Amino acid sequence: MKIIYQDRELETASSTLTQFLMEHKLAGNTLILEYNEEILNSSPGNLPERPLAAGDRINVFSVVAGG
Repeated sequence: MKIIYQDRELETASSTLTQFLMEHKLAGNTLILEYNEEILNSSPGNLPERPLAAGDRINVFSVVAGG
């Protein structure tokens, strides 16, 4: 199915959001996850199991801090 990932169309075989993130090695406490315009808690064990559907939009942002 085709989804929109980082504003680009992408073909995926993943059936859930969690599978997609694991497939692309996108997991951890330093990520901000936007799923269909909703910000989700992407901490391991806190991500709700959500089915993916054609046209879903996923954006992932890394948190960067420095001093």
